[in-house]
Amino acid sequence: MGLSFLASKEADKLHVTVRWGDYAPTPIEGSDGKSSSVWQRTPCTAEVEVPLAEVSPRSECAVPNSDGLRLHVVKRQVSTGRIPLGTQAVSVFLVNRRTPAEDRDSRYAFQAEIEVHSEHPFVPRPDPRGAQANEWDDKVADLHYADVPEYATGHGVSAEWELLDDHCRVVRTAWSPSADVEKTETAEIPAVELSMERLGALNGADAT
Repeated sequence: MGLSFLASKEADKLHVTVRWGDYAPTPIEGSDGKSSSVWQRTPCTAEVEVPLAEVSPRSECAVPNSDGLRLHVVKRQVSTGRIPLGTQAVSVFLVNRRTPAEDRDSRYAFQAEIEVHSEHPFVPRPDPRGAQANEWDDKVADLHYADVPEYATGHGVSAEWELLDDHCRVVRTAWSPSADVEKTETAEIPAVELSMERLGALNGADAT
């Protein structure tokens, strides 16, 4: 799983936080005095600093105290008129290089998360699909969300980000993303019934 985003040309390093859970069978004693084995989760967090100048075009570094997890980082320069010159397109992937064992489940990394911090604000990602859309609904959506920027996209997972004073300095992966959607309400028109309950109760003759 991974995360792609646009870092500004001034960004020389990224601070990456990796979170995951390790599970291991643990014996517990039941109320009857007998012992049984259950899977016990151990939450884990590691910090990795990625110097972007050393990523050309890709590099891999170890995740501390992870017993084999690694960060695979890919970087390339962006050359398009819709993105500031010198912007860096970066992808960060979490790779499991733990040594396989007979008990395979204990070698997995569960509920993994990648969070990336930058001192310089991330660059919004343009969406060219709206400009090339042929369907009316797609064109309306492109206009409706014209001022809603996207700062990251996930690979094998969704992505989310934080905005502070209209600047984004934190992006992360998200297994269950959420978004605020404005409520749609009908306009009040005198002498016109708009209640769906009332309209749904009408028969064919009444509807005309």
